[in-house]
Parts: sequence; C-alpha cells; structure tokens
Amino acid sequence: MLAACGGASTSSTTAHTTVAGSEALTVKPLQYRDDIVANRVQLQVTNGLSRQLPLASVQLLWSGMNSELAESDAVIGPGQRVDLPVGLGPPSCRIDGTAVGASPDTDAATVVFTLTDGSTEVAAVLDPDGTLGGLHADACEREMIGQQVSLEFADFSLRSIDGRDVTVAVLRMRRLAAPGDVEVQSSGNTIPFNLLIGEGNATPLLALPAAATEVEVPVQFLEARCDAHAVAEAKQPFRFVMQVSLGGEPPRPYVVEPPPAMHSQMLATAAAGCAVLGEDGSLSSEG
Repeated sequence: MLAACGGASTSSTTAHTTVAGSEALTVKPLQYRDDIVANRVQLQVTNGLSRQLPLASVQLLWSGMNSELAESDAVIGPGQRVDLPVGLGPPSCRIDGTAVGASPDTDAATVVFTLTDGSTEVAAVLDPDGTLGGLHADACEREMIGQQVSLEFADFSLRSIDGRDVTVAVLRMRRLAAPGDVEVQSSGNTIPFNLLIGEGNATPLLALPAAATEVEVPVQFLEARCDAHAVAEAKQPFRFVMQVSLGGEPPRPYVVEPPPAMHSQMLATAAAGCAVLGEDGSLSSEG
C-alpha cells in the first residue's frame, strides 16, 4: 500500500487534526452485507471543511482494531459525504480461557487521511451505533473459539444421491485449549446450500467428549434455493454459522466455511443437481 502519491517533494509532512464541530472532518463506520464477506468496513466521510481533500490513502486507527492502509484516489469536496472501504486488521483482544474482555471505547479512534501532497488530515470517529465495538466483539469471540478448538470442513468428494451428484465432506473438530466437552449444537444454511450433518441433523451435530482429541461427522451439501434471482442475491453462499458450546457454557456463534478452492465445484455440482431435480432457474458456478 502506498502512503502517498505525488511527486518527489522535499517538504515536510504536515498533520492537521480536525475535531467534531460546525466545520469538521468526521467519519462514521458502517458495514453492509458485502462488507461482512470481505472483512471490511465502510468509512463514511463527511467533509465539513472549506477545502477539498485529494486523497492518496486512508487508515482507521483504534486501540481495538486498526484497518489496513488503503490507497484511495478520491477527491472529497467541501460538504461532500463519501463511503471509503477499508479492510479490517486483526483485533487486539483480552482473552482469558473462554472469557472475552469488553471492547475498548472509540473516543480516541481516528482516521488518518494522507493527501496527494504528502500532508495528512486526522478525522474524529463518530460511532453512535456501536459498529466498531460490535465488530471487535465478534472478532474476539471468533479468536477465542479458535483458541479452544479447530472446526473445519475436510475430505471433500462427490457422491451420487437420488440420481444426482452431491458434494460431501466431513465436519472435523480438533481439541486445542478446551478442557472439557465441546459440542456443535446447530448450524445455519445458506441460500444455495442446505447442510445435512450426520443422521438427519440430530442434536448435537458433533460432540467432542472431554477425553477425546478429535471427532468428525459426515456432511452433505444439498441444494437449497435453485431460482436464479435468489442465488444472484446471495452474499454469503459459503458462510455456515454454527452454534458451539464450550464446556457446557451457552452456545456461541462460529462461522465455518469450505475452503475457497472448493467453491466453484460446489456451486457447479449444486447447479447440476437443480437441473436433475427439475427446479426452476439455475445456480451459477461463476462469481
């Protein structure tokens, strides 16, 4: 990522800090459905200054979670409001076993804009909806579960079921730091796929007893929605949200996704299955 564009200027970098007020440069963090899949956040920038801002890069700085440094060629005029996407960096978490510490407040969060002349503007972050806190809490929860167990789809193959090919795999859990029983109690589906785990999705879907180190269960990725409109609107076709219980504690959501190398084949197989079943519309193996 470039910190700045422009010529080889020998002038020193100048930083301007702008606070909220009648004339201010402010940022509100937002996240849409597409951003969840891409692990990014939108920085909604409001330029309340009397000058335009020709950008070279932008970065969110916050003790809970910085963003990546993102290049930008946007020019934000006075009074304009624009959304700038930035990828999220790893969270800074306080984890003690299965306990996750509270997210830090966002009062000191800032966004640094590097302009094309090498100078910088530092904007205040206004987060009345608690977007950053929610993203941080979710990320730290995922990190905590990932410290306790590993949970993955593995050993993919095709199997002929009722006259058409179906993608099958196993859902495998390995013990890491978790000291007691661990269960996967349920799993959500996605628009293109319904999961059939084990024998009829019986609860719990997967159980790792305290004395065991690894367990797995067979999985079928069955066709769900075949109509083209529904599939075209699917933003998270491979994001299966499972409910994981650690040591008898209340279940926590944890996302498990097939490896990216399998995505095209899975969609193509489901599309072929829809055709065999005579469903209206079709899935696409592209996108």
